This record gives sequence, structure tokens and C-alpha cells, in this order.
Amino acid sequence: MKNKLIVSIILNAAIIVMAVFGLTFPLLGINWMGLPYSTTGTVVIVLFTYQSNVFMIVPAAFLIIYEFLLLRGKITIIPTFVYATKLALSVGVTITLLVVLFFLAPMNEYGYFASFANSSLFFH
Repeated sequence: MKNKLIVSIILNAAIIVMAVFGLTFPLLGINWMGLPYSTTGTVVIVLFTYQSNVFMIVPAAFLIIYEFLLLRGKITIIPTFVYATKLALSVGVTITLLVVLFFLAPMNEYGYFASFANSSLFFH
């Protein structure tokens, strides 16, 4: 049980780090892959791909907090709302991924894998 909680804390922390980097890079105009067709600037805030992944920070942070408390013996159970929130937002991210994989990426004028460049690499 303890090992599973530690792995979960690490994976949830990875979700938070990827979401922060995935949002920060385009907002600052950082094009770390050097590709000319990546979206940058504040326009990324209105894109559902960015929104759904950034919202994953909330349940990931809740889980880190509650799992840490569980490891320390401060609580005995993680509230159901934390798992329900994580599930709901995971479904949103999955739907976003499927839309990109099967609808948007095949129609991308720069090629299929252009949809997975720069910050989209963190999200897709």
C-alpha cells in the first residue's frame, strides 16, 4: 500500500509539472522544438486541449495532499470527491486526446505529428 501511494504521488506530481510547463511555454512564446506552426500567446487559454489538461492540476494536487496525509497517518481514507474529480477530468482529457488523434491530427496541414509538437507534446 505504501509503495502504491508513493508511486501515485510521483505520477500526480508529474501531471502537475507537465501541465505547468505545457501552459507556460506557449504563453511565454517559447518554441522549444523550433517548429513554425505551434500556437503561442494568450490564445492557448481558450483551447480546450490546454484547458482540460491544466484543470488536471486540481485533482492531482488534492490527491498528493490526501495521499501524503494518508502516509503520515493523519487520515484513514481519501474522500470520494477527490477520486470523482480525478475521474471526471481524466475523461475530459481522454476525450480531448481522442479528438486530436482521430479528427484534428489527420486534418493538420503540417502533417499528423504536427499536432504533437512543443507544448502539445506534454498534453497529448
